[in-house]
Amino acid sequence: MNTRTLCLALLALALAAAGCQSKPTHYVQVQVRLEAAGVDPAAMPAMRAQTIQILDKRFRDAGMEGVLLLEDPAAADGLRACFPGKSLPDGMPGSLLNQTKLELCLVHPTATQPDTAEAILAQFNGALPEGYRLVPYLGGSEEALSGPAQLLVATDAVITDADIQDAHPDNSQGKPAVNFTLVEAGAERFGRATAANIGRQLAILLDGQALSAPIIQSKITDSGIITGLEKQSEAEDIALCLRSHSLPCKVAILSQKVITRESLAQ
Repeated sequence: MNTRTLCLALLALALAAAGCQSKPTHYVQVQVRLEAAGVDPAAMPAMRAQTIQILDKRFRDAGMEGVLLLEDPAAADGLRACFPGKSLPDGMPGSLLNQTKLELCLVHPTATQPDTAEAILAQFNGALPEGYRLVPYLGGSEEALSGPAQLLVATDAVITDADIQDAHPDNSQGKPAVNFTLVEAGAERFGRATAANIGRQLAILLDGQALSAPIIQSKITDSGIITGLEKQSEAEDIALCLRSHSLPCKVAILSQKVITRESLAQ
């Protein structure tokens, strides 16, 4: 069986499964590309399969049944997300296609920040100190700065989204937030790091941008909270994405159109 025959056979099975319930006559097809520059082409099929698996979980968790996630036989870095109907649900696919990479990183203990990249680098003779990187900081006003605010944070994260066991939106403090719990290994690592760094700032990074940088007040083990969000819908989407973990790479939307059920196999 050649590749095209196999793809069509898998598509027929997917359509049959979806058709057992509602048999949609039309789909909104969203064509996307995996942005994986520098990735070994031999690794691309596995990366695409992982992306499909994660997106499938996200859509199901969001209550979206019948979404077909199909490989693009013409491009190893392409796939199609096909939503039943002639229009997309509000806000879709939106943030559910975001990479949503969470990192909690220690902030440099002596650098004066947040500040511009130039000002921070000037404190270290123009070169980044070993083991640290600059990231955009969204947690404060830039009015007093001459450019975009940055933080100097550790290159290696204390924990990442791979350590997340569960995540849920929370507005008990009057502002959108996300509460998360950690798997056992992540909780142990987080506990050691926070106990050893009381009084230091811990930056909360989402997709490479620092939302906030609270001071560690005491040892923290199996849970945490993400603040600095603007909308409750944002907290809901982030929580949903964290439960499925981050995509292996960024995904770019190329096109969107309404197609018939029959044209899916063409």
